Amino acid sequence: MNILLQGYISRQPVDDFALVSDAAYSVQNGGRIVRALLEIAISRKWASVSAVLMGMSKAIEKRLWPFDQPLKQFDLKYDIFYGLERWADEWSVAQLASLDAPELGQLVHLNERHGAAILNAAKQFPTVQINYDLRPLGFDILKIALRITRAFIWNAKVHGSAEPFWLWVEDHDGLTILQLSHLLFRQTTNALNVDFVISIPDSQPPPSVTIRFVSDRWMGAEDEITIPLDSLVMPTSCNSHTRSLDLPLLSLPVLRNPVVENLFSDRLINFNTIQTQTFWSLVHTKWHTLLCAPTGCGKSMIAHILIWYVFIQPGLNNTLISQYLRITVLQSTGAWVLVVTPRRSVAVETVSELRRASQATGVSVELGVSQSLFKPPMSRTIRVVTASQLLVAVSQRNPKTSLIGLDLVVCKNLEQLDSTYELGVSLLRHGTQTYPTRFVGFANSLNDPADLAAWLDIDPSALHSFRPSDRDQSLTVSTHTFTIPHSASLFKAMAKPVHTAIQMAPPGGSTIVFVPSRNQCRGVALDLLTQCALEMETEKGYLPGGISDDHLQDYLARLQDHTLVDFVSRGVGFFHEGIQKSDRNLMLELYAEGIIPVLVVPRDSCWTLPVRAAVVVVMGTQYAYVEAEGSERQLRDYGLTELVRMQSRAVRHSGSGLFYLFCQAEAKNTFIHFLNEGLPLESQILETRDLETWYRDHRINGGVLDKQQVIDALSFTFLARRVVSNPAYYDCTSRSRDENLSRIVDRLVGNFECSSSE
Repeated sequence: MNILLQGYISRQPVDDFALVSDAAYSVQNGGRIVRALLEIAISRKWASVSAVLMGMSKAIEKRLWPFDQPLKQFDLKYDIFYGLERWADEWSVAQLASLDAPELGQLVHLNERHGAAILNAAKQFPTVQINYDLRPLGFDILKIALRITRAFIWNAKVHGSAEPFWLWVEDHDGLTILQLSHLLFRQTTNALNVDFVISIPDSQPPPSVTIRFVSDRWMGAEDEITIPLDSLVMPTSCNSHTRSLDLPLLSLPVLRNPVVENLFSDRLINFNTIQTQTFWSLVHTKWHTLLCAPTGCGKSMIAHILIWYVFIQPGLNNTLISQYLRITVLQSTGAWVLVVTPRRSVAVETVSELRRASQATGVSVELGVSQSLFKPPMSRTIRVVTASQLLVAVSQRNPKTSLIGLDLVVCKNLEQLDSTYELGVSLLRHGTQTYPTRFVGFANSLNDPADLAAWLDIDPSALHSFRPSDRDQSLTVSTHTFTIPHSASLFKAMAKPVHTAIQMAPPGGSTIVFVPSRNQCRGVALDLLTQCALEMETEKGYLPGGISDDHLQDYLARLQDHTLVDFVSRGVGFFHEGIQKSDRNLMLELYAEGIIPVLVVPRDSCWTLPVRAAVVVVMGTQYAYVEAEGSERQLRDYGLTELVRMQSRAVRHSGSGLFYLFCQAEAKNTFIHFLNEGLPLESQILETRDLETWYRDHRINGGVLDKQQVIDALSFTFLARRVVSNPAYYDCTSRSRDENLSRIVDRLVGNFECSSSE
């Protein structure tokens, strides 16, 4: 090929031997050449070119023409191939598979036995069924949720151990791949779930996009579906964000209460910008209020100040306080506060924080339980409860039970709002509508907080929504993308850049490395220590200098798990629930003292990790997920709330932080968009069975009598706001709240009646 090109350019005769040699080379290496071109086309996101090169590659490897009958890839008799080409050349494999053996035999002018062979091959030919749902995540972001269902019979002799294929979404013109994924079907795989997130410039969806499925091995095993977008209703852009003002920072005496000042004097000197700007609305008004702000900006601190203000009357003179420092004056003798958290780890942390001041104030702090959650307290009480416990308690509550005295409900971490959290708070709001109970919500920065505020009946003047860039602390975000699929090879390739990131920590600084699972912690640690030995030429790993062996041995002797000694002695520790509690606490102690400067943490432990670091590295953003016992493992992307939680570990009040995101190239833009613009938030009530369970229980005990009562109850949910603002996400076509809720209730009633009749 090269010699022919040289002869063409120079206009010189080509040597016959060289021509034959080059032809032989092309025959032997043509597949590799086309595969290399295919990789280039895919990396450049060329849609039509990638599809053509994919077909050429398979044609060379199979030694078949693209127009040949696809069933020629099976070991069938020549008579069958002749009959198919002569009598069924226009029939697709799917059409052949829809017939029975006698019909196929008659079609190709052969007998039923030949028809059975054709049917068997057609049913083993790799085909899939593609279903999709459109889920707008913002005015300029659309998620296409795909479910790829296997539609062929697996034969180990034909398919081997796995069937690889490409799946991508391309633009309306078929020129550009917007997002793509390389997936595997195995014998135990029945279906795969894939989410594609694409941008919608200027909130104007294109006429359509195309989903293309292409087998990596089989010619003709291709499919495409066109998704029309011309009638898609996207949410409107958000105008509810609060501008960060350059105000003089408030100091602690602004609390005007020595008791409260004494509670926070060891942790707070001045309020930061966001605390200063929202202080008056949160603490000195009775309005329902919502604060959405960047992670690590002090939302929990201002929430706790608000809680203590319910019990401690402001404005007491200093003389009285100096005499009775531990005596508090209540605004209401029977007042109590309810704090709702999305998960138990947050609840335990909140209780621990509040109990530090309970003795000084005489206020009881309890970790609430569902059985006695709404029982009137005997004294001044703060009850902290998880969303699941709240839902059980409010579902079982007698409507005649009074809620007088419940002055304040604090909803923490509303960015983690799931169906349980939403339904529990919604029913609580429904039950307190005749009481002067104040609801105050706190969340990380959201891309559109307006409907969340409307759900909690918050006046626009009491909505404070700050963008992630409005934080006072210095945080630098860097990304590093990879095209290697999720595998051991990927983490081997990440070891060197992760080691480089660890080296970016300031002297005495620490690093947290997040990995997908517990099983990968030790392997990653070994790779990092190997890289450290290669580059730094030391066997001590990341262990800081100046630490004596005797001092280190005292700590190593306290480890219950002796397999951790080799890692700890080289400055690397682990934190997850699979490690004994005593060893976990020792790891944190060593980390706090700087003996362990590198902490490796699995993804699911990010919620319980209590420490921060100068450098945080997210090492991959995919993890293996098993949908049901015995089913095939699937790859899933990290949740955005998880990613923000990991990022928060790099937000420090005493210095700047570095956050490194190592992810697949296709996911980079999505993650960076939401890290910069705020998290999306949608109702999950329709994605679980919580609503059906609540409805069934109330139908059985007579708590719900008719459809209108259910609609009235749902009108208090976050869902009732989002079906108006973002109807497409919930498969609704109307922007009428009542019409959409009516259809949802119709399905709810229908499902209940069907299950009751069985």
